[in-house]
Amino acid sequence: MFKKTKAKLKALWNIDSMIDLTVDAFLLLFDVITSPILIVVRLIRHFFNKWIRDSISGTIKWFVHKVLRIK
Repeated sequence: MFKKTKAKLKALWNIDSMIDLTVDAFLLLFDVITSPILIVVRLIRHFFNKWIRDSISGTIKWFVHKVLRIK
């Protein structure tokens, strides 16, 4: 019984199956990385970070020019 199972497992681990496994893993990883929801999340994060940077920069400039009277 174990000899048959061992022989079947040995037959599965050849170069073709290893290449197929590698390609399948790469495709799965590529699909996860490029999924549409992640693209949307990245865009939202980019614009949110830009908004925060601009608002903080604007607040600091306002403070320096209006409150501290530095030109």
